[in-house]
Amino acid sequence: MLANQRLAEGATAYGLILAAYAGRQLPGDHPVRALPRLSLKWAKVCLVGLFALFGVGMIGLGQITATWVGFGLMLVMGVGNGYLSITLITAIQHRTPRELLGRIMGLVMLANLGLLPISQALAGALSRWNVTILMVFGGVGMLLLAGWLMTQSGLELLAATMAGGSKPAPAGQD
Repeated sequence: MLANQRLAEGATAYGLILAAYAGRQLPGDHPVRALPRLSLKWAKVCLVGLFALFGVGMIGLGQITATWVGFGLMLVMGVGNGYLSITLITAIQHRTPRELLGRIMGLVMLANLGLLPISQALAGALSRWNVTILMVFGGVGMLLLAGWLMTQSGLELLAATMAGGSKPAPAGQD
């Protein structure tokens, strides 16, 4: 809807913007492993900052009128998402007892893929009404999530795992 309503290139613009988001896959997510380990403080800042980046990016997407701006926003958000995905999946797998790992990853996949059609249906309905409000609503939601994340004690555990300072959870704990 955004590409059709605001961008002269229409479907081509949509394809370019999606390609930018997926562009993080071209070199693979391997550069994440090459990055130096973050200190605990910087790991927290990075995690919260990425969620805030997604919020600002979504709000920005709701305002675009040029394909190149959407391309740039989605490229940055795609790289951030690649880094965050690897970090979060690694942290989950690192902190989950082995005997529960299959169940936990099943729940992660349900949340990630199983709820996708529901969110797409809702977003599709809202975009027909007003695509700017949809994007701003999503962006504000991500900013609120970043703020909430700062108040959570689990951020310390996640950041510690991300910083490489955490051992796997023993069976029956966490």
